[in-house]
Amino acid sequence: MVTLQSETGPKRITIAAIALPLLLGLSLWLLWPGIQGPFVFDDFPNLQNLREIGDQFSRESIGRYLAAWHGSPGRPLAALSFLIEDHAWPTDPEAFKRNNLLWHLLVGIGVFLLARKLIVLSNLGHSKAFWIALATMFYWLVHPMQLSSTMLVVQRMTVLSNGLIVAGLLIYLTILTSPRLGYIKRALLAASSLFAFSVLAFLAKENGPLIFVYATVLNLTLLAPTIRQLSPRARQLLWLATAGMTVVLTLAMLWQVRDPGSAYAMRDFTLGQRLLSEARILWHYLLDILLPNMKTSIFHDDFPLSTGLLTPWTTLLAVLGWLTAVSVAVLTRHRLPLLSFSILWFLAGHLIESTIIPLELYFEHRNYLAMLGPIMGTMVVLLNAAGDVKKPLRAAGLVWLLLAAFTGHVTATTWGKPIVLAETWHTENPKSVRATEFLASTYARNGLYNDAKRVLTDGLTELEDPGAFNFQLALLHCMYGKAGPKDFRGLIEIATGVSRARIVPDVMNALRTHVGSKYCGDALSTSMYLDIMQALLKNSHYADPEMKAHLHYLLAEFYLMLDKPNPALDQFRKSYKAKAVSQVALNEASIAISLGRFDHAEDALHRAAVADRPIFERLIYPTAIQIERAEAKLKYMQGISDINKK
Repeated sequence: MVTLQSETGPKRITIAAIALPLLLGLSLWLLWPGIQGPFVFDDFPNLQNLREIGDQFSRESIGRYLAAWHGSPGRPLAALSFLIEDHAWPTDPEAFKRNNLLWHLLVGIGVFLLARKLIVLSNLGHSKAFWIALATMFYWLVHPMQLSSTMLVVQRMTVLSNGLIVAGLLIYLTILTSPRLGYIKRALLAASSLFAFSVLAFLAKENGPLIFVYATVLNLTLLAPTIRQLSPRARQLLWLATAGMTVVLTLAMLWQVRDPGSAYAMRDFTLGQRLLSEARILWHYLLDILLPNMKTSIFHDDFPLSTGLLTPWTTLLAVLGWLTAVSVAVLTRHRLPLLSFSILWFLAGHLIESTIIPLELYFEHRNYLAMLGPIMGTMVVLLNAAGDVKKPLRAAGLVWLLLAAFTGHVTATTWGKPIVLAETWHTENPKSVRATEFLASTYARNGLYNDAKRVLTDGLTELEDPGAFNFQLALLHCMYGKAGPKDFRGLIEIATGVSRARIVPDVMNALRTHVGSKYCGDALSTSMYLDIMQALLKNSHYADPEMKAHLHYLLAEFYLMLDKPNPALDQFRKSYKAKAVSQVALNEASIAISLGRFDHAEDALHRAAVADRPIFERLIYPTAIQIERAEAKLKYMQGISDINKK
């Protein structure tokens, strides 16, 4: 700020001092309407893990909660952050969304500081850097695309992970540009900051290692003059810590898909089709970043797949476009470092989620930090213009900011109205199965039976692969006491060939509590439910280990509900065989002990002990404690049995 004072004078210093909090407050006001919205999509399967804690805060319950998150270590920082709002499920989304928004503003401050440092490196001066960075931050904060990271509650993991990446890069830049430190010390401390924050960011989401890729981009572009001033040994250390780790990350990703057929078994596209499709999707992202609009839908399962370079023909253009862009970025990195930075930064942000890993194709939240490159580059061009184009370009910059603010506010308002949100998403993506499912579910939750039924029945005739709608329609009829035998007889045949959809096992889980109830009446009998589940188990679309294990687990719970422990025991064993999970084997052991099948219980406890477990579950030992308790109970019951035999 001392430099700013010497360049701008006291009056402009006062403006600068209030500008940052003012724009943060304005951003908060613009996006605030969104916090009134509902939980959506991935919120449900992830946040329901809160049930593992309930009313008992203990080492054991927290361990169970952390272990319930997929993966190892399972994003523990993000998972623990949700305990700030609540430790039970179901719960109210408003507090989660409000805090997501506050986390977003905090990351926005980091984005401002990072952009300011980078613009100073572009030799624009501290005063210009301040104002351009401020404009960059505001545009980045209020852009409507950012709502998919803030109002989709579970994407707090994206916000936290990228916030830690920003913090790590800020420290990295500060150390490297510090003249007080020796060359080797600078390199070692800078590299250490990257490693430390990559670990922290990884504990929020697996994108944490992208910090090395972002740092490599900086070294190649805006930091290049600074890097050249270091000693040869210091430069080697830095490149080893940045480009070297980028290579390690790439090799780790390649290892994940070393067998593409197996890696992509659960997807309806191949590795090659994904890469070709992502080339087109990245251009979609970039266009939406630079021309903000009021599209709100997070569902893009209707996006047309690229099955070849000419199918559709825009695939070839997209691939050639990115090859050209990368070539330009590499060739101009010394003469036009800002242009090179803008291109490479955007692509760096998509290295993990938009390349070879078998994730779903299209999600806007993948641009959370990646969009900083194009935004900052464009903002510098518009606000740093000189000569005859100075006024028109600055005016264009102002209009651009206002457009982002307007579309961000309107989109946030839509996010805050559950029925309007669901209807808007369906209107934007009428061919999306997920958008149709979401609209029907929203209508059903709000008591609009006829509307929900209409959406599902229309979907059955209008969409290409609507088989899952039959399951949702059957559940809808049960919920409103309108189910008949025909609703479920047809599901047996449909279940043998229905495409993989998360909602199908979710519906079957909900239906198991309605078997023979006053809602389903005689329409859904025990035998009918079992026939549908067996048909799903024979379906090749549900044959991957995770889904198979889940279906057998649901059957086990169903048999327990019917007070039939023997078939439940068999289903738990099949679930464990499909995917080795300690808790499943523990459930099996508990039933075996109660049935007096002690040999079976010993075998199940052994399998519970040897099953691979997430690292944080192992550290907190909830499963180990349960195994010890089960072993003690087994010995006690065996003792009683021996006494009775005598």
